[in-house]
Order: sequence, then structure tokens, then C-alpha cells
Amino acid sequence: MSPQLRAYKNNQQKRQKRKLESPQDQTDRRALQRERNQNNKDANNKKRRIQRSIENPEQSERRRVSHRIDTTQQREKSRRRENFSAHVKLLIGNAAKAIQVTNVDQTRTTNREHRSQVCLVCDCFLMEAYPNGVPSMSIENIKQHRQRLSVQSYEEYYGITLKEALKKEYTVSGFEGMLLSTRSRKVSRGKYAVCKECKCSMQKKHINKQSPPKFSIANGNVIGTFPTRIPCNTPGKERQHRTINEEDISPVLKAFMSPVRPYGYVFQHHGGKQKCISGHYQFFETDQNCVTGALNYMDKNIANIVFVSICGATTPRQNETINAKTSVDIQIFKDIRTWFIENSSCRAFKDEPLPSNIEEITPTIITDSTDAGNEEEVDPELENTFGGVTYAFSSAQDPVEESSVFKTSKKFACAMVKQSNPILMLHGGNYAKEHEVDIEAVLPFAFPYGIGGPNQKRRTKISNDKIIKRYTRLAMPQFMTAEVILVLHRIFSRQKSFETGIMTCRNKYGSGNFTRQINALRSSDFNDNDGQRDPCSDHRVNSVLKSITTSCKSLGHTAEAAAAARRRQFSMMDFFGLNSLFLTITPDDECNFRVRLYADPNKTVSAITYHRKIISIWNQCVKYTHSINQMADYLHSYFQHTIPDIADPEECEIDSQYRRDIRLKYPGTCSLMYQNAISIFIDCLLKWNPDKQMGDGPGILGKVLAFAPAHEEQARYTLHSHWQIWVEELSSNKRMGLWDSNPEIRRQNREKFYEYVDSIMKSSYTTPLSFKHSCNGETDENDKNIFQRDMQTFRDARHETLCYTENGKMLQCRECNKKFAPTDVVENTFIEKLSSYGITQHPVSTLGKNRKLSMFTDAQLDVAAYSHVYDFYNENSNQCILPIHTGQTRAYER
Repeated sequence: MSPQLRAYKNNQQKRQKRKLESPQDQTDRRALQRERNQNNKDANNKKRRIQRSIENPEQSERRRVSHRIDTTQQREKSRRRENFSAHVKLLIGNAAKAIQVTNVDQTRTTNREHRSQVCLVCDCFLMEAYPNGVPSMSIENIKQHRQRLSVQSYEEYYGITLKEALKKEYTVSGFEGMLLSTRSRKVSRGKYAVCKECKCSMQKKHINKQSPPKFSIANGNVIGTFPTRIPCNTPGKERQHRTINEEDISPVLKAFMSPVRPYGYVFQHHGGKQKCISGHYQFFETDQNCVTGALNYMDKNIANIVFVSICGATTPRQNETINAKTSVDIQIFKDIRTWFIENSSCRAFKDEPLPSNIEEITPTIITDSTDAGNEEEVDPELENTFGGVTYAFSSAQDPVEESSVFKTSKKFACAMVKQSNPILMLHGGNYAKEHEVDIEAVLPFAFPYGIGGPNQKRRTKISNDKIIKRYTRLAMPQFMTAEVILVLHRIFSRQKSFETGIMTCRNKYGSGNFTRQINALRSSDFNDNDGQRDPCSDHRVNSVLKSITTSCKSLGHTAEAAAAARRRQFSMMDFFGLNSLFLTITPDDECNFRVRLYADPNKTVSAITYHRKIISIWNQCVKYTHSINQMADYLHSYFQHTIPDIADPEECEIDSQYRRDIRLKYPGTCSLMYQNAISIFIDCLLKWNPDKQMGDGPGILGKVLAFAPAHEEQARYTLHSHWQIWVEELSSNKRMGLWDSNPEIRRQNREKFYEYVDSIMKSSYTTPLSFKHSCNGETDENDKNIFQRDMQTFRDARHETLCYTENGKMLQCRECNKKFAPTDVVENTFIEKLSSYGITQHPVSTLGKNRKLSMFTDAQLDVAAYSHVYDFYNENSNQCILPIHTGQTRAYER
């Protein structure tokens, strides 16, 4: 029997004996063990004293010097650890300030109302990390640029008169006659939030310029939003108005409302018993010559490219729900189409005929199973719920590395020679035969007034890729929906694919006249003259094109792009060595506070209790004699932007459902939240200077030399990233010292390695845990009586089946032998913390494998989790602000 096996069996026998011990035997055994330890300690001290008594003076001095050196080193190590810990706390505080920059209170004495930060000039979200406050401009300085940002200069340049409703959307109180964002707000007394780009373009030296800032609203970026109330054109109701709800504008109605559709639409749904309804909406490119041409009006040919597919078995009610969701009300359609004809400047809507019957706006229904509508219902509540929709483009027309968006590499080469970018919205390859399409005609609800598209003429020039990037940061909900982001990404990726094109030319024939032959060609020789002549028919052009090899950058989601990213990661590892650290960042966009800030930047997310706000809204409605419907709209808009009281599980459940719906409805907000979180991590926590491309001092991981993130989407449609990070404290040279041939150098490097690991890796609770329990009939709060059980219990806790034997009880009291699970201690701490807020909660025992905090539902825990980062102390006083998720208003002493 091997020594390891013999030791294992002996340990097993000892554990079996301990399980059979009575409580008194266990107490006696522990007392005996403590006595043995004390005796061993005394014996070692006595041996040490005897050894020192026989030392000569030289040995004694050498021992004292060694002791002083060790003590000094320990003190220095402790000082460095304390300094680094203090520095880390400072960096974490800066990150918390960057997160809390949305606080509405300009004095920062309260933390109960938040609203997103939007630039006053360009109407875009401020996405960077601003721990010291967002950039701003005073009212006086902004008014000095009145002429550049005025409505009058805009109308004079474009020769149009803006609609009054559109002017109202961009009129800020105190700045009448200027095109500014009503979604922006003051960040301090007399100052508004302004992004860095706009602030740089509005310096004193630019006051006399006639052209507006590049990204400003006045630079051809007046877009507007679709109104919620429009005139009704139903016979007999001409003087009335119709309220347009979000449910009225379905994806199918949006598809039919577009006067120009270069895409086909497939709305696929599937369900079944004990399953919710799920959707997969796919766009595919269509040949404009065969379907409609570039600017054809709506007719039956267009209707034929909208398909609704019901896949697999469904219940009868699921069939009805899908048909209702994909059907179009012809009266609503006519009212909306009439509004577009009267208000949109898009030329595709001019003289647009209205549909005469419902068949013209009815999609083609496709059922692929005989069981559709015949499945038996089991759980009607679940089965008639929409679980979410995914949007995708058909990959058949994706740009490829060899020919970009063109059919052949020869046509790609001709386009690069002519420097003619591909028309953005048409099907792959056949660009020369077709007309340019305005995006306003394809996405009318994103551009309701038909202006502000990428092809619009602007006083200050801006490239198409920059303007598309701006659309994704606009503080307008219509640009955060899935279909708009999908189309914008499609346009952007095709444009970048063309811009990154490279031509490599080789003289395959060995002719000395090859150079003169190329110089003799003109760019016009590569034109196809509207399809009348193929440039390859010219033997001179054809011989040159045969010698050209083309390539371009692949799309970000393709396998080619992943391979290119791997090559870049390996190149960094080749330059810096093996990465020092590897970590993963996964922000939860459902259990999140800021997603709703981006979803509706006009509203404030508040923490005031419901009943007080109801009274104020009711008084306001009575004062202005609003209708019952308007009052309901006010209440609904407020409730959907209120942090619920954590003590009310019903309010928390409503909030959970709202967050889930917002995440699915506006996926662009999740991307903005992720981008902001990554920016805070890089700027505040890593202390990376993007301008110098180097670390700006030590971060929470040390002095960063380089980092390489890999961003991806998880299966649950959340963004996360994997990071390789190289730090100076754990560079390749220092790691080589861990295996140095010199033992002393090896020991020193290992001590530094241990010190570094201990300084950056720590797991703890932010609040001291409470171990209060009933111990032998008395209340015991002494945590010194709590000890961790033996290591074998921890090993069993990680076992597949043995983990349920102890139910996670890893702690034990020395006095009463009571066993605790970490969740018991955390729950007890929660109860005491809530009692300080005046909230009384009692734990309820929970059984089962998935053990959790018994006194809170999942929805309540979500509210506590996403609001925790906002519960910070007031910097200017000794009082602590109450958590934003509690309904009380008092402050308590620190």
C-alpha cells in the first residue's frame, strides 16, 4: 500500500470516528488539541531560547541584523500593500463617480433621481468615462454661436420651412430660434452638457464661422420623432385625432409603410405547447429591376416580398396571436401613410396613392406543418406570450474578402479604380444599373420627416461612415430598435468593406510595355456606361484586370474576421510574451439600471415612492384639465421609470418585466450600456491613456503595458468580452526569474509574485457579516467562535452528489456546534441592514437544491443588485444617502 493511500485511509477512519462522537467528546477532543498546540508552542520557544543562549556575539549580531532586515522588508511590503489598496479604492471611487454621472442633483447631496447625459448640440449620448464630471458649456458661450445653430440659417441653406412640430422638438427654453436637443439638461448652474467634439468646434475662434459644428443638429441632422397623436382620416372622424400606440406599429406595418423596399422580409414564428411564441425576422436583398426598381410606388409586387411563416406545431390561440400580430389595420395604415405624405420631405412619399383594400397590405402566409393551429393547449399563459424576436440578414449577400460586395473581383477592381463607393441600399453587385436609394424611404419611422439621412447635403462635410456611427449614438429611441440597427450595420459594414479594398497588380506576361499600357488607361475606360458596355470587353482593360488581385476586410461577425483577430492576438503574445492576466467582463443588461436611461432619455428614473408621485401627477392633470387617457399616459410613463421599493415584491416583479421588455425592444440601449461600461473599465480602472497608447500610472491590476479584448455575443444575446492583459509587475522578464538557476533570485521573484497576486485578487463582502445566532439559549454575536470546517467538507461540497449532504454548511460555532451556510450569514446581515432602514423582514426556510436568500424574491434581489452601486456616501458630509431603492426620505448617521 502506498503512503498516500495509507494516509487517505487513516484520514477516512478518523472522520468516521469523529462523526460518531458525542458533543461532549468533540468538546474534549478540541480542548485536548488546543492544549497540545500550546505545549508545542512552549517547547519551540524554549528550544529557541536555549539556542540563543549558546550563541557567540557574532552570531547574535548576525541574527539581529537579519531580524531587522526581515522586519523592515515586512513593513515595506505592508506599506506598499496599504498604498496600493488605498490607490485601488481611489480608482474604484472614480469608476463609481463615472457611473453616477447621470445623477440629476447638481449638488450631489442626494442620489435619488437619474437621467442620461445627452449633448445639447448634437443630441448624442455622452458615452465616455467622466469621473470628474461631463464636459459642459455656459449658456452665454452657447448663445455666441446662435447664427451657426439657428433655424433661420438652416432653412436658408436648404430652401425649406421646417414643420412647427419639428421645430418644437429642437427648441430648448432660453435658446429660442436655435436647433438644440431637448433631451439634454443642465449639469451645473448655467451650464449644459456638451460632448468633446462639439465643445472643440464651438471655441471662441469659431464664433464668426458660418458652418455649424460637424455633428451638430443644425448640420443637416434634424430628424425628429414620429408623433403619438396624428389626424384621423376615417370618414366621419376627419376632425378627430388618433392616438398611435407602440403596439399599433408592428414590424409588418413598418415593412409595408416603406415606399421603397430593397429588402425582402420573412417574419418567422414558432411555438407549441408549453412554449412561448418566438420570432425570427430575416431580411434578404432583392433585385430592384425584377421587383420594384429603385423608387417604385407600392403595389402588389412589393407586397409579394413580405412573408409570414408559421413553423412547426402551434396551438389555436398561438395561431390567432401570430395572425393578429402580423396583420395590418387598413385605417391605421391610411392615417399613418397620409401623415407621411403630408409631413415627410422624402421624394418617395410624394403623390403616393393610398391602398384601396386590405389585400394590398396583407403579407403572404406560409405554413410548413399540418399541425399548425392543432396543438393542444397546456399552459395558456406561457403559450400566448412572446418570448422575443431576433433580427438577421441573409448571409448570401455578405461581403467577401476577395470581391467585397461585388459579384466578381474584376468588378471590385473597376470600382476601386473609379473610386466609386457602392450604392448603400441595393442588392450585391449590380450597382451601375440602378438608382440611388435614400435611407429615409427604407426606414420611414426612423426618419419621419424625410430629412437627416446620410445622403443629405451638409454645410460641414461628413463621411457616410461617421454619420452612421452618429445614428447609433443618437438619444432617439427609434434608432435603438433591432431593425434599424440591423440596416445601419449592413450599410456601415458594406461601406467599410469597400474602403478597405486593396489591389495587387502583377505582370503575368513579362511584357516591358505593361507599365505604359496601365498609364495609357483612363478611369472612364472602366465604366460600363449604364450596362451598354462591359469594361472587360476592352482587351487592354481585360489584360490589366487579369493581373489584379483584390482583397478587403471581412465583416466583424464572420469566421474570416475571427481568424484575423486571432492572428492579432498571437502577434501581441509574440511581442509581449504570454499574457499576465486573463479576465472576462459580462455586464448584465437585464439586471441593470442604466438601460432604461438610454431607452427614454426624456424621462428621469426616480426613487420617490409611488403614492407621493401619483398625488403630484394627479394635481397637475387636474390643473391643466387633461383627459383620463392623458392622465393614464402620465402615470404609465412615470411608473415605468421608477425604482421600486425593495420591500414590495409586486413592484419589483413589475420592474423586472419592464426591464426584460426594454432589453428586447431596444437592443441598442444594451450596446450603449456595454460600451459605457467598457469605457469606464479602461479609463478609470486600468488607467489607460488612449491618446498616448500607454498606461497612465498603476491601475487596479498594476501598470498596464498592453491589453487585447475579444468582444462577442453570448447565446442569451448579451455582450461580453475576454481580455488578455500584460502588466509590468508580471512581465515576461520577471516571470522568467521564477525559474532562475540562482535560488536566491528565484526566492525573491516568487515572493514578489505572491505579493502581487495577494494585492490584486481578493474576495470579500462590502459590509461586515453578522454571525448573530442563538447559542445555548443566549444571543451570541462573537464571530471569533465561528470557524471553518475541515477541508474534506469543502471537497465534498464540490462533489456532484455529496454537495447535498451538508447543504452548504461550511461554518460551525465552537460553543453550540451549530452549523451555518454562507447564505445564512448573508441573510442575517441583510436583515440587520434593512432594520436600520426601518424595513422588517423575516427569513423563511427554503428547501431544494437551488438554495438562495429566502426572504427575497429574484426580482427583489435584482433591484438590490443593480442599485447597489448607486448607494454611496455623500462626499461633503458625514451622513449617508439612503439607497435609491427604498421608499424613505430620512438620512442616517454613518
